[in-house]
Amino acid sequence: MAEVRVPQVTEDVDESLIVLWYVSEGDTVEKGDALVEIQTEKAVSVIEAEESGTVIEINVKRGESAKVGTVIAKIE
Repeated sequence: MAEVRVPQVTEDVDESLIVLWYVSEGDTVEKGDALVEIQTEKAVSVIEAEESGTVIEINVKRGESAKVGTVIAKIE
């Protein structure tokens, strides 16, 4: 199982806003597929799937914030 975590986008920011999920629980994804768009005060980034599988859990919903390192989704 792969855990999708909030990355450290910039050195001085420790939290990101979930702007848009491109997937839902139960969706099948391939390695490299866009999963979620996150935003900090300084940047917007897209997190891609690090492995292929099925999205089994989304822990942080659109519009919510999460700290760097937080598991926001799981792929099995």
